[in-house]
This record gives sequence, C-alpha cells and structure tokens, in this order.
Amino acid sequence: MDARKHEHEGYDAINMEKLADSLSGELESLHPLARECSIYRVPEATRCSHPSHFTPRMVSIGPFHHGKEELKAMEEHKKRYLKCFLQRTKVRIASFLGFIKAREAELRNCYAETIHLGSDEFIKMVLVDAVFLIELFLKFYQPNFRTDEDPIFGKSFLYVDMKHEILLLENQLPLFILNDLFNLAKTTMFETNLYEEFSFMTITCFWFRGNIAGYLPIQENLLEINFSRAKHFVDLLILCLQPSQSHSDIALKDVNIPSLKELHQAGVKFKPGSSKNLLDIK
Repeated sequence: MDARKHEHEGYDAINMEKLADSLSGELESLHPLARECSIYRVPEATRCSHPSHFTPRMVSIGPFHHGKEELKAMEEHKKRYLKCFLQRTKVRIASFLGFIKAREAELRNCYAETIHLGSDEFIKMVLVDAVFLIELFLKFYQPNFRTDEDPIFGKSFLYVDMKHEILLLENQLPLFILNDLFNLAKTTMFETNLYEEFSFMTITCFWFRGNIAGYLPIQENLLEINFSRAKHFVDLLILCLQPSQSHSDIALKDVNIPSLKELHQAGVKFKPGSSKNLLDIK
C-alpha cells in the first residue's frame, strides 16, 4: 500500500513539474504591453450591439482583419495603388520593405495583442496598406493623380462606403510609418518637386477636412497642431475633439450629473455656444 502511495505521489509530482513548465512557457510568451501600445480591439460586448460600427466590410487596414475572405476584393485595388505610387519614386520596393523590417518590432508593439503573422507577411501587409492610404490621400488632394479606370474614385459609392472604414479603431496603422514612408518616397522622385509642395501631414489634414467636417466640426489648425502627437487616425480625432484646457481642469463637485433630457424636463434652458468643439460645454 505504501509503495503504491509513493508511486502515485511521484507520478503527481512529475505531472506538476510538466504543468509548471507549460505554464511558465505561456508566461514567457506573453505579448509585452509596451508603452507605445495604442491600437486595440473593440470589446466584444460593444461590437455585438452595433457590429457594422466597428468591423470593416470593404477594406482591411492593419493586421486585425488582414486576410479575411470577405475583404479580399479590395486587395487587388490596394496593389494597383502601390503600383501607381512606385511609378513616381525612384526608391525601390526592396528599400521600402527593408525600411519597414527595421521598424517591425516597434510596429508590432503598437498593437495590444500578439500579431500572428510571420515577418515577411507582416512587412508586406504594412507596405501595401500604408501605401494604399497614402495614395488614397494623394488622389483626394491632387485629382490629376487619378486615372479614368480608378475603381475607387471612379465609382463614388465605393469611396463613400470605404472612407468611413479608415476611421475604425481596428483598422489602424501607426501614423509614424505612414509619414516615414511618404518622406522616404520623396527623397528621389522621377519628376523633380513632385511632392515638394506638401507633406503627409498636408494631405492627411486635407482629407480629414474634406471627409469629416460635415459631422465632426474641428476647430481651425487643430489637425495640424495635434498631428505630431497622434498615434493613428482615430487618436488624431480624439486629440482634436478634447475639451479646451481651461474647461478640462475644472473639477466637478458632483459627478452624478443628470442627463440632458432630465435637465430639460427640470426647466434648464439651453443655447448653442460659440465654440466648434463639441465638448466645450458651459
């Protein structure tokens, strides 16, 4: 009986060691939560309430929805845009890929979870998606960059439906790589001064004003002021829509503020303010 007991205890000890080794391996392989982490998935409970508000239906930008079957139709259009972009710069495609490779760890750390793409696939995805956005903004800024057979600007409904997906939280690339790739392309162009008059900030702010000004009023110059601080496009919007400093520093005496409807029913009078910032409320 004692022999069986010792044998059983020995078996349990070996199993616990194996289990401990397995768990230790999982702990070592945890994705590091780097300080630069800024791109997250939307919580499932939030997504379930309005799936179309958070999930791309036409175009995938970045790794979270990369490779999904229902989004593959746009992949060919992305590559056509990459081809157009490369035709204007003398920088070779291998140089762009190497440039991204040198920043791969920094790029991966911008995402709040481990990206299960091999290095080559990840680098290729970043280049194709980043240049797609750059080329889209260029064509919006300079209509002469468009071609008659352009599938996106040639069919207005395609552009209108797609432009909103660029501002989905799960459809983001770090802003620094877009800016750096544009600057790299500018170093040697086939036509002198082709991009000299503008920067990536110029075409980005122009695109934002042309596409969101109707429903998100942003005060003049706030896009330019916050561009260098923004982590990605959604972050740029958040920075521009924050309350002004003078209001954000005021401590509330009671955090349980009644709703607008309750205040109105209680007789509180409202009038529009002069600020364009939606959160500047007095």
